[in-house]
Amino acid sequence: MNLLEDLETTTKDITGRKVAYIRVSTEGQRLDRQREALEEVGCTVFYEEKISGTIRNRPELNRMIDELQEGDTVYIVEISRLSRSSIDLQTIVKEIGDKKAHLISLNDRWLDTTSPSGQMIFTVMSAVVQFERDMISQRTKDGMKSAKKKGSKIGRPKLDSDKVRYAIKLYVENLETKQYSVNQICKLSGVSKPTLYKKLREKEIIE
Repeated sequence: MNLLEDLETTTKDITGRKVAYIRVSTEGQRLDRQREALEEVGCTVFYEEKISGTIRNRPELNRMIDELQEGDTVYIVEISRLSRSSIDLQTIVKEIGDKKAHLISLNDRWLDTTSPSGQMIFTVMSAVVQFERDMISQRTKDGMKSAKKKGSKIGRPKLDSDKVRYAIKLYVENLETKQYSVNQICKLSGVSKPTLYKKLREKEIIE
C-alpha cells in the first residue's frame, strides 16, 4: 500500500473540509511541492506563507485556526512545516482540537488525530512536552535563585545580560500564558529578536 492509499484508508470517515497548511522559511523557496502533495490527497482550502517556523505568531496559521470548522482536517506535508519545537506543536494541535478539527501529517504517520492510535501517540507526546515545559521552568527558577545568591537584581533589567535573562523568562512564561507576542517580549526586555532566538537555541529551549 502506497502513502496515498494508506492515507485514504485512514481518513475514509472524514466528512469536513480538507484544509492544507503550507509554509517555507524564505521568499526564495517555492511552495509548489507541498501544494502538489496536498492537492493529491484532496485538499481544497489552502493557507500558504513564507515565514520562519520559529515564529509562533504567523498570520496565515492564525487565520487558518480562526476559520476552522467542526469536522475539518488540517493536512501538512511534515511537522517542520507547522512547528519547529515540540512545545509549539502541542499548543497548535490543541488549538486545532479546540475547534473540533483534526490534523494529519503526510510524512509523519504517527501524527494523525483522526485515528485512535494517533490520538494515543499524541497523548504520550503531550506528557513528554509537559515534562519538557516543567524542566524549562525549573531551569529558569534555578537561574534566578543563583542570580539572587550572587547579588544580582531580579526585576526590570539594566545590564545587557540581565535583559537577555529577562527576555528568556518572559518567553518561557509566555508559553503558558500566551500574553505577549515575540515582538512585545523584545520591546519589554530591550533585546532584539535575532538575539532572543539565538539565546533560546543556545539554551535548547527552541530548536
